[in-house]
Amino acid sequence: MVVLAGSRLAFVSLLYLSIIRIGQFLLLRLRTDTSKDVEIIVLRHQLACAARKRKLGV
Repeated sequence: MVVLAGSRLAFVSLLYLSIIRIGQFLLLRLRTDTSKDVEIIVLRHQLACAARKRKLGV
């Protein structure tokens, strides 16, 4: 019984992750180039802030 419950949990986890990843992929395909560029700018800004904090020892 315990093995069956573990298998079921593993299957449900795999199914959940698969659905999430497929959804993320579809949303990524629907995004425009402008929104992708904005995300890159925001991520670069976050990296710069993190580097400054590390440099200051905060």
